[in-house]
Amino acid sequence: MKKSLVVLSITLALFIFSAPAQANLLTNGDFQNGSQIILGDFSSSSGPYGVWLGTHGGFYDPTSLIPPNTPFYIPTDWWTEANGMGGKGAGDYYARHWENTSKLYQGIEVNPAMLPIGSQLSLSFDFIYTSGFTGPSQSSVWVLGLVDSDPNLTPYFGGSNFPSASLGDVLYQADLTPLFAYNWTDFSASNILVSENYDSIAVVFFGGAYGQTGAGGLRGIDNVNLSVSAVPEPTTLLLLGIGLMGLAGVRRKVQK
Repeated sequence: MKKSLVVLSITLALFIFSAPAQANLLTNGDFQNGSQIILGDFSSSSGPYGVWLGTHGGFYDPTSLIPPNTPFYIPTDWWTEANGMGGKGAGDYYARHWENTSKLYQGIEVNPAMLPIGSQLSLSFDFIYTSGFTGPSQSSVWVLGLVDSDPNLTPYFGGSNFPSASLGDVLYQADLTPLFAYNWTDFSASNILVSENYDSIAVVFFGGAYGQTGAGGLRGIDNVNLSVSAVPEPTTLLLLGIGLMGLAGVRRKVQK
């Protein structure tokens, strides 16, 4: 009988703590498909959903003396890269921030059935942060809850206008600047509470660095994962309760 109780206890414990792994709500969170960052705004009502938005592209430096003495193309803001810098392999893509003040973000369309009030989100990603050589750099991450009436998110920071109540609810925020991660570092946050019914959720990375032809240093983001924490369904909780009650009853009989 005692052996049966032990087996039942272990089974119930596994039942409680073996929540299934949740799928990533973000698309191309590891940037591995090599797609470039799209220059564009995000609207909670119309998207585009499931793509990384921000600033990308570059400019020509007319003062370049690089042979054959032609203007040199310099990438700016956010773009995807796989050149082995910062400990990444040649085929390992990540999102890199070069200079200027801008955002990298992705919006996810949600609904109350998918993300009911009381749900909790978990966020994780890898990042590297080194300051520029011509001035201070900044880096931070945000999770926003948005409704269709909220204004569009745009690639540029917008000064004091971001974040603000007019750009949705700040569900989570972390300043990465003080961490000064000179090597790729894991970052994670859990128990991000969803307190309202939202039309979309946005993950936003902010980068700020200044320089004449590139601010120096390396600021990158990779392996971004946003998932819903597993919550047992009511029927599951009911069955669990019945099992625990049965276990308690058996134990009382054994003690007698």
